Amino acid sequence: MFKQLSHISRCVFSIQLLLVALYLSTACGAASVARPENVAGTYFISSINRRPLPAPISQDSFKTIETISGELRLATDGSFQSTSVIRETLVGAAPVVRDIQSAGTYTSSGNEVRLTNTLTQSTTRLTFSGDRLTYLSDLGNSYELQKVAIINR
Repeated sequence: MFKQLSHISRCVFSIQLLLVALYLSTACGAASVARPENVAGTYFISSINRRPLPAPISQDSFKTIETISGELRLATDGSFQSTSVIRETLVGAAPVVRDIQSAGTYTSSGNEVRLTNTLTQSTTRLTFSGDRLTYLSDLGNSYELQKVAIINR
């Protein structure tokens, strides 16, 4: 179970990093160096492997792990927080839904955003273009995140 949770945590962290890159591309353009105050915002996972959510991130004959939702928030001080909802279904058992959170810092340069998880010190690299972030996980899953437009009334 620890290996499964570790796998789920890596997938969630990857999604969160992807969201950060999307925002940076929208705020600054792909060719410019983005500062944290320019890329701050909220991103949501729009697809995994070009499939809308919920989408499988790991699957074999005994279990399926799916991402139900994911959000990445980048603050102007260079910190990030991410939350993902994961559903794990074992053959013959009821699905288990988990809320996975992570936090850390981020930096950006050109069209690249790097997230560093405070707890694990692992780094995830995302690429941005237009209003989207993309990320390729260690498991080969391709994540796409969409910037959320905030409307002030």
